[in-house]
Parts: sequence; structure tokens; C-alpha cells
Amino acid sequence: RRSSAECFRRAVPVLCATMAAVAGRRADDAILETMTQQLLQISSVFLVQQSELQQVRDRLKKELVRVNTISEALTSAAQQHQDAVLTVIQNYESVAAESAGDALGPVAATSAAVVAAGTAASVSEGGHRAPPPPPPPMQMSAPGAPPPHLDQALARQQSVRQVHLPPVASQPSVFTQLPAPPDEDEDEGIRYVDNLRVVGGLLGTPLKASGEFVGTPEATWFRQRSSLTGRGEDRFVPLGAAQGLEYLPTADDVGAVLRLECVGPYGGKPVAVETSPIALDPPTHAELEAFLRKGQAEFHAFTPQQEARIVLVTRKNIKVRSKSSRMGGGASTLYKQGYQRPVTAVVDEHSPQDGEIWGDVGREHSPQDG
Repeated sequence: RRSSAECFRRAVPVLCATMAAVAGRRADDAILETMTQQLLQISSVFLVQQSELQQVRDRLKKELVRVNTISEALTSAAQQHQDAVLTVIQNYESVAAESAGDALGPVAATSAAVVAAGTAASVSEGGHRAPPPPPPPMQMSAPGAPPPHLDQALARQQSVRQVHLPPVASQPSVFTQLPAPPDEDEDEGIRYVDNLRVVGGLLGTPLKASGEFVGTPEATWFRQRSSLTGRGEDRFVPLGAAQGLEYLPTADDVGAVLRLECVGPYGGKPVAVETSPIALDPPTHAELEAFLRKGQAEFHAFTPQQEARIVLVTRKNIKVRSKSSRMGGGASTLYKQGYQRPVTAVVDEHSPQDGEIWGDVGREHSPQDG
């Protein structure tokens, strides 16, 4: 009995430890199985999301192709619309010219033909305008004179045609050196200025010149001024202080051809580049057209004493009004001047918001805001 009790006492701890180990192993297996199932579920979710992303990518590619197709179609339609509008305008001008010629008789038709020929001939092969020939004087007797209303209609038509809008451009252009006369090409001397070119042509964008120089050239800028008498070619007038290889066009240059002449440091004949007429960017051009259609432009300004003023530019004159005049009552116009007398407007080159406007009797307004 004593030996049996001793064996039982020894066997019980071993049996308990064995049972505990078996139970722990079973718990670990259950945990591993649970973790494996969770990992499989996460992996399946990732595969589904990857498939959905691929589908989204394919749809985006199809939409991008569709957007590009629509963009090309819109561009083509816009170009066709622009061509159609230009064609309509040309047809309208042709019909108007023919109607005016039929109404005024052979003399008016001859004058219109001369003016049209002069306008067509005023653009040379290089794109530079030449002065149109003066129209012949109209002589008609009293019995054959057109009715007064036809004279008024023709005068209105000519006044509208005299409003020539400046060209419009969305990006700068590149202008290259003018060819030298044949006798100068035979000169084999050193070319101190060669391959001269100018980049620009837009109001607000500097004209920048570059080329192959030996030393530092002397640069002078010119503006083309048309001859109003019709006697002689257009001439270029120096721009005063505009020296150097860079020039910022002003409002006075809009619609005019600019010319750059460079001379080497040791003299010689000048090398020249001529631009096309200085153009406006599309937003500014559209704003100018809106002002012309409206018939007036209004600007809010301040005097040096910070008194509010309104500058009103109409087809007949320019007016300066007090700000309170907008509320009505009293003498609203402080100054008024027609265009038959000189009117000068100067914008500060260092501050586009500041400037001065004055007539032929002295300065009337300074500076302007906006």
C-alpha cells in the first residue's frame, strides 16, 4: 500500500502537466487557424480593390480619349465660325461699296475704286504699309448732284471706316533682319552686326533684340508715321530716349510698325529690323471693341488731393466730372474738351495705376486710379 500511494503521488503531477500541454497546443492551433482565415479574407479584399482600380483606370482612359476628341471638334468648329464671320464681313463691305457706287453714280464709283486700289497697294510684299494715293477731286454740277441724304449716308459710312482697330495677337512674334541692298552684299568687310532679330510685337511685352555682335552696338528705335498728304513714302521717326536692345511699346505704338537700327561700335551702315504693327492681346482688344460699340469709356480717378473724379471719353470729347455728379444735380462737368484741340494722356511707366491727362490749356487731371 505504501508503494502504491507513492507511485500515485508521483504520477498525478506528470499527468496534469501532460494534459495542460495538450490543452495549450489545441488553443495555439485554433489561434493560428483564425489568423489564417483573417489573412485570407484581407487578401481577397485587396484583390477586389485592385480589380476595381483597374476598371476605374480603363474608364478614365476612355474619358480622356473622348475629351480630346471633343476638344479637337470644338477647335475646328471655332475656326470654321471665325472664317465664316470674316467672309460675311467681307461680303457686307463689298455690297456696301457697290451700293454707294450705284447711288452716287460713275464719279463716286471711280473714287471708290481708286481708294480701294490705294488700300490694296498700300501693303507691300514685306508687309509694310505705304501711303494710299490721294483720291481725285469730285466735280459735279448742281443738276447731277446726289440728294443730301445720300451725302450724309456716305459721310457716316466713311467715318465708321476711319475707325481702324489695331491688330490682335495672343503671343509674341519673331522679326528677322531686313536684307541688305545688293551693292552692300558684295562688301566682304567685317560685319559688326549680323543676324539681328527682335522678339515681341505685343503691347505690354518688351521688344528684345539679339544677334551676332562684335563689340556693343548702338541701337536706335523708330516708329513709322504715315504721310497724310500722299506725297512720299511712310517715314520712321526716332523714339527719343528709346536706346538699347530692349524697348517696351506704349499705347502710342499700337497699330504702328517699329524699326530697330543697330550700328557697330566702329561705325558702318545700320542693320535694321522692322516689326509688324504692334498688336493688342485678346482681352484688351475685346475691351476696346466694347468701348467702341458703347460709344464711350468711363474711368474712375483721383486728383493729387484725393478728390474723386470721373473721366468720360466719348466720340465727341473728353470730360472730367466730379464724383458727386453721378448722384445728379448741379454743375456736373468740371472740364470738357473736344478732339479738335490736343489732349495728352501719360501713364507712369513705373506705376500703371498713376498718370496724367491734360488739354491745351494746362493739366486738368492727375493721377488716375484704375
